[in-house]
Amino acid sequence: MRTAQRLGPIVIAVAIAAILGSQPASSAESPSRIDFLSIDANKDGKVTPVEAQNIDDLRNTFGVLDINHDETLTPAEYARWDRADNTKLPISPATGKSGSSGAQHIPRL
Repeated sequence: MRTAQRLGPIVIAVAIAAILGSQPASSAESPSRIDFLSIDANKDGKVTPVEAQNIDDLRNTFGVLDINHDETLTPAEYARWDRADNTKLPISPATGKSGSSGAQHIPRL
């Protein structure tokens, strides 16, 4: 009986250690998000392979992200990257914040 009383705390400690050891890695270990504007060096609204060359995983997935194969990533294409900071994507000057260029609202003559 005394042996069981002595082993009780040890069994509990081992169980707790096993549970804590099986927890998933914390988010602190995941790669940081990168915003589009920090990569778009010339601020032309596109990311080229030259601008992406210093970020290994962006450089390695550039061809997959470049949907139309024009050798540039638009903000929409860039947003598909798993490390994209989509909270800081630029707004297209063609559409503005409303999402419309307004051409459909111009009366025809």
